[in-house]
Formats: sequence, C-alpha cells, structure tokens
Amino acid sequence: MVIFLPFLVWVNVPALGLHLAETVGPPHYEVEEFGAQPGTALGWGLIVIFWMLATALLAGTNLWVLRLVRSSREPAG
Repeated sequence: MVIFLPFLVWVNVPALGLHLAETVGPPHYEVEEFGAQPGTALGWGLIVIFWMLATALLAGTNLWVLRLVRSSREPAG
C-alpha cells in the first residue's frame, strides 16, 4: 500500500486539488475512494502538462532570484 503514496500525490494534486477531474469529466477521470484515476491519454496529458508548468515556474523563479543575488553582490561603480 505504501507503494501507491507517490502516485496519490503526483496524480491527485492536479486532478483533485485543482478540480481537474470534475472539470474534464468521467470519461477521462474515474474518481474513486483513494482519489482520481486517469482513464485516457487526455487525463494523463493534463497531469503531465500541469507538472511541467509547475517545474517551469519554479525554474524561472530560481533564475530570477539567482540574478538578483548576483547583481546585489557586484561592487558599485
């Protein structure tokens, strides 16, 4: 049962946390007692797109903060 914990997090955050499963509908997601299960390629694709956008946002924020830190360390003049 512990094996399924990462699956529950990675799938259910976008599917149930953002109400993606209710928005897209039952053919693409099956909402069960342990969360939403993607049933089609569209269901899986939406989850992958969500996590890719989240990763891009975190990477962009990281680069922005890194540039701010580097520019604050440069000597004035």
